Amino acid sequence: MEGQDSSFSLQGALSICFLIVLLEPGTLGMPSFYPMSQLCKFCDLELSSCSGTGTCMSNCSITSICMDSNEVCVSIWRKNETCFSIETLCHDPSKPLYGVMLDDYNSSTCVMKDKNTTSGMAQFCSCTDEEECNDKLLFSPSEYMKLTPSTEVKAALIRHVRDVPIKLFLPPILILNTNRIIK
Repeated sequence: MEGQDSSFSLQGALSICFLIVLLEPGTLGMPSFYPMSQLCKFCDLELSSCSGTGTCMSNCSITSICMDSNEVCVSIWRKNETCFSIETLCHDPSKPLYGVMLDDYNSSTCVMKDKNTTSGMAQFCSCTDEEECNDKLLFSPSEYMKLTPSTEVKAALIRHVRDVPIKLFLPPILILNTNRIIK
């Protein structure tokens, strides 16, 4: 009888271990039985030394588990006349945040994008699938050096003009005069 009790205990323990393994998210490529909430940096609006170029860290010391499994990590960088600030939080991307809908939340990196909020311009990023993915902010150079079509055309003309003799751009009388000077 004792042998049977110990085998049932062993069988029960193995069943519990197997169940725990199955409940672990993403085990053996299978979806989890319960959705895991995102782990994000979560600080209120804080002053920052980040100038909005290159790569910055949020310097937020608080990590939080998002309340809802639908929420993603968000960072917001703002600039006013005197300072820079960063806000990090969890947010449901199906709802607007400061009047802005998050559109890049399936990324594992936090790439900042200009957005027009209810209180002015700010840079937003949202991300998921990586723990604390909203801690490292990536500012795209193209956000600050956008070429308008007119400047692209000017740049192409400048490149082209370097290869064309100057005589093509001068009026005929000046071309005659420059020929005399050159000869």
